[in-house]
Amino acid sequence: MTYGGAGFGGNGEISSLTLPGRLRNVRALCPATPSRRSAPKESPVRRLVLLALALAATSLAITAVPSLAAKPERIPPDLRVPDGHRLVLSALGRGVQIYDCPAGVWVFREPAAAILRGERTVALHYAGPTWQSVKDGSKVVATGARVVVPAPHPERDIPWLRLETTGTGPGLFGQVDYVQRLDTRGGVAPTGACQAGASAAEPYTATYNFWAPTNP
Repeated sequence: MTYGGAGFGGNGEISSLTLPGRLRNVRALCPATPSRRSAPKESPVRRLVLLALALAATSLAITAVPSLAAKPERIPPDLRVPDGHRLVLSALGRGVQIYDCPAGVWVFREPAAAILRGERTVALHYAGPTWQSVKDGSKVVATGARVVVPAPHPERDIPWLRLETTGTGPGLFGQVDYVQRLDTRGGVAPTGACQAGASAAEPYTATYNFWAPTNP
């Protein structure tokens, strides 16, 4: 996807963030007309933040699906979290999976997505994989084992996951130790060979469930 340089306002949580480290004081940008076969060349972290926030204000050509948080019977047994956990957040992720072509074959680089509750952006999803609250700066990073289950339509949809994670900071994600990615739509790498040096941003949506111990 390529992006233009016009700013957008509205909710302060979206247009201007104060987050730790290299994410500090980033202004979101509106996207230009999307193209599925290019990716920005600017600073990686800044690019991902701008991309995720921009996508929160746009409509991708993917239909959002209901959360599976209230439908545990539809979650594959291998992806269920252990007893003794509470659901901290169930939200829609909407963004892109970014792929590079270093040597004629597409290779996954990183995600860039907004985590949404209704129309409100509550978190950003970027390399790590990492999820970071836009309200309190707390974040959760995948640090342990992952369980992968193919999506019902793997030719077009990225896999479902259960990730062991570590949360940091007080706030929304501070105690999260499991993240599920469910009900995915889109996001798979382009098919066929590619030209070395090319990049592709493939739109996707998914349900993300964040779990923390009931008694931390």
